[in-house]
Amino acid sequence: MNVKAGDMAIVVVPADWPRKTLDGLVVEVVSFVPPRGPEACWDQRPAWWCKWKRAWFNDHGVMFLDGGLLDSWLRPISGVSLADEIRIEAAFLA
Repeated sequence: MNVKAGDMAIVVVPADWPRKTLDGLVVEVVSFVPPRGPEACWDQRPAWWCKWKRAWFNDHGVMFLDGGLLDSWLRPISGVSLADEIRIEAAFLA
């Protein structure tokens, strides 16, 4: 698996995929999509339910702000601190 729930990731669409509109989209990985069952998607390959801020429209003009994306399309964004870290060092003179 490339990502886990709670990660921020960037979508990298394969070269052979006909629609590139999702390429480069930054998403929040919400939960794993089961490979089988009513919520399954993408021909039983590992996928994640993701949310994003930029509206994405399908071929029928329907807007999406979340959806299932293949694990193989997601690259985690790392090295970004989400918490404020402020260190205060004080030297006391005796």
